[in-house]
Amino acid sequence: MLYSIVIANYNGKHLLKTCLSSLVPQVDQLSNIVVVDNGSYDGSVEYMRSDWPGISILPLQTNTGFTGANNSGAAYSESEILVLLNNDTRVSPDWLRNLLLPFADESIGAVTSSMRRMGSIDVMDSAGGALDYLGYSFDRGRGEPSSVWTESDELLFPCGGAMAVRRSALEYCDSVFWDHLFLYNEDSDLGFRLWKRGYRVVYDPSAVVEHALSATSGETSPIRVKYCTRNRILVLKRHLGKEFEKVSKILSCWEIMALGFMLSHGQIGRFRASLSGFREAASTRVVPYGNSKAAIDLLIRFMQPSTGSHIRKRMGSSLYSRLRSSAF
Repeated sequence: MLYSIVIANYNGKHLLKTCLSSLVPQVDQLSNIVVVDNGSYDGSVEYMRSDWPGISILPLQTNTGFTGANNSGAAYSESEILVLLNNDTRVSPDWLRNLLLPFADESIGAVTSSMRRMGSIDVMDSAGGALDYLGYSFDRGRGEPSSVWTESDELLFPCGGAMAVRRSALEYCDSVFWDHLFLYNEDSDLGFRLWKRGYRVVYDPSAVVEHALSATSGETSPIRVKYCTRNRILVLKRHLGKEFEKVSKILSCWEIMALGFMLSHGQIGRFRASLSGFREAASTRVVPYGNSKAAIDLLIRFMQPSTGSHIRKRMGSSLYSRLRSSAF
């Protein structure tokens, strides 16, 4: 089998019909689709079994997060190309074909889709991922006209919500993501690993998919705030290795200021979630992955200036300058 499509689902019964109705006409056989259910209690598994016979269903007993579900799907399948798709999407008619075509080039490790806003296909949701000077991940092109993003290019990491990865480009064939992350920033870690292993990550503008942002977890939910804070730091720790010490003070200073801002503005829930993530990141020992010099080179190449307040821009520029001085 050339490809398998892994869809992670957690209480997403209300999303599956839209996703699968657009996807099923594109597959060679229904068993190519693997829906990994993360212990849903909304009847998702029963719905799949009754309304979508032939699709592979992998029910898990507990919520293993986005990383665990996709890794389970990767281990379950045996295809060379692993396609990952969020349940809150609707794919365009030629999406799968166009997503797979670039893999004819053996140097390509992953391809990311041209993700558009659900119901507004001319507005970008993501042209793949990037990091700003403080290490925050963001989606390239979000909110911009799709006409701006018509050219294929290289990028640091694919968007895990609609992408494909070559299994042989992974260090472990049954695992796509660093499972410790659980949720969020797993795709940025994947990008670092693919580039370090000698593969390229590319954006394909012809692989179009509509996406309803954060339909499962919520864009500003405490769980999102916690894991984005924690995992952003862990990914930098992992790939910068000993070089992380050169930027750790700047990162810590920024986090403390951000926490102070939340507290002073009465954002108690966000403060607690962010503090929890920061503490976990600071106390977690991480085994370095690959060459730290390669990570610095990637950051210098792909990082983009921080936006927002003057102090945020200034601290981001300081961190980026520290990385550049380490490269020479």
